[in-house]
Amino acid sequence: MAENLLFGLASIIILGITAEWLAWRLHLPSILLGETNPATSFVNHQIQVDPLREVYRRPRFTARSIVMGNQMLRFIRQIPTKFVEEQVPG
Repeated sequence: MAENLLFGLASIIILGITAEWLAWRLHLPSILLGETNPATSFVNHQIQVDPLREVYRRPRFTARSIVMGNQMLRFIRQIPTKFVEEQVPG
């Protein structure tokens, strides 16, 4: 009984180390790094996206967009809101 338990624990440890090494060797996501969803992690590693590239390319447009958005929010905040009360049939 104890031999089966030791064999099981040793197998888990050896397979875990082997899986981590294989992931490192093939440049795949590692489960120890918290990347537990293999499909999402694989896509994220294959497609490197630089989301701020457009921001840095045209900073004047970005600044104007932020200012315009801020002005729109100030205007929208001044609009009075009226809530319609629900009438219970009765």
